[in-house]
Amino acid sequence: MTNSSLDGQAPIPPLTMIWIMSLVTGWAINSVIAGFVTADMGIFQAAFTRFAPTFLIVAAFVLSRGGGLRLPPRGIAAAAALALASFTQITLFHWGSQHTTGGRVTLFLFSYPLIVPFTSHLLVKGERLSRQTVVGATVAFAGVSIALRSSLDFSPNRFAGDMVELASSVTLAIMVALMKRFIAIFDKWKLLFWQILICVALYGLSTLLFESPSLQGISKKTWAALAFQIVVVGGWCFISYQKILETHPASKVSVFFLATPLLGMIAGEILRDEPFEWPLLAGCVFVAMGIWIANKKNLPIIQRTLS
Repeated sequence: MTNSSLDGQAPIPPLTMIWIMSLVTGWAINSVIAGFVTADMGIFQAAFTRFAPTFLIVAAFVLSRGGGLRLPPRGIAAAAALALASFTQITLFHWGSQHTTGGRVTLFLFSYPLIVPFTSHLLVKGERLSRQTVVGATVAFAGVSIALRSSLDFSPNRFAGDMVELASSVTLAIMVALMKRFIAIFDKWKLLFWQILICVALYGLSTLLFESPSLQGISKKTWAALAFQIVVVGGWCFISYQKILETHPASKVSVFFLATPLLGMIAGEILRDEPFEWPLLAGCVFVAMGIWIANKKNLPIIQRTLS
């Protein structure tokens, strides 16, 4: 193994690019098929049914790394804060998916990388907004606005679903910023273990308190969607992503996620027979462009324009 591999800065070879794109596709499909699950289950039961088995996969992965699971009381409190953010984000994600299309879910949810610099600026010591980030966010917001405008023209219900998904994206950005803040103090993997454990407990309790859980009348399509979420997203995508980041820089890996909104739109057309929407395609292009601008280091034209 080379020194660059050991410090997480190795270049990305073609086969690894294909590997990363398989993860991006998996997460895009996950955003689309969430509507299948919430059509047959309550939003809390859907989350519990998905994340309880996923927790076992994550726990096995964390335990395989060694180091134990114990955290100090402040660490447990940090994990609880992350769990509350995750619980809120997934609840909004499931709720919104009942009222809008899969392609729109993917567009709004995966706009979160643009919001992370703003939440990090507020929550993480030493994180500062750059002019380039503001420019990228402005471009992406144009795309979000185009998509929101078209949904408002279609129906108030779809517009409400889009807004809920946008709120889910903001919550996800807050969770990412909190994780950045906490891993500077506590072990990342122990935090993740306790975060998911507390989250699963919250989903289970909410299912019992607010829903009437049942496994009867659930379609094969829903079970297939759940199996995909557990095995592909919770297992393959999660573990693969962590392994890739151990060898390759996150800034270069994140570029591939620019394709997520477009892949989500394509998956929505294939899996949910959703109509093609030109405004949604335009929104995807603007959001991807904005994320690229915000994350591209030192774009000379922007530095000159804003200096």
